[in-house]
Amino acid sequence: MTCDFCQTQYSVTDAPRGPVRCAVCGHTWTPARGRANAVLLVISALCALMAAAVFCVAIIARSRIDAARAVALRPAVTEIVPDVSDDGAPILVVRGTVTNNTDDIYGMPDLVITARDGANHIIARHRVMPSATLIDAHGVVQFSYSIASTPDIRRIGVDIMGGI
Repeated sequence: MTCDFCQTQYSVTDAPRGPVRCAVCGHTWTPARGRANAVLLVISALCALMAAAVFCVAIIARSRIDAARAVALRPAVTEIVPDVSDDGAPILVVRGTVTNNTDDIYGMPDLVITARDGANHIIARHRVMPSATLIDAHGVVQFSYSIASTPDIRRIGVDIMGGI
């Protein structure tokens, strides 16, 4: 606390609730009651509230974009061809398409090819990054990917990447 007249500084633990008198010059004044701290606290709370609102809007917008993309883009396996790799190992060449069912242009998402056994358990998952970068409105993009062939594989599917 500082005297308004002579600038003498006093160290106090609690702010006085009424007028005070300076011991040096005798000036009497009423010290400020910490309104600056209260104002800063309110401003900080408002900033935190705005940040939380922006975060929530971003999460909701992202989930809506992801949901729209999942409906808008339809991946499908069109053909599975047994083949042999350059080193003589048996492989399956998985061919398919991603169809854009909307009037908008989309960025090409990564795909996941999943191989399953007869009990529908996942044997292998492969992340596929198609060569196309965009899918035109109502367009179709083809992809092809080779996976190791095993006798257990009974079903192969493709999905838009959501995390391996």
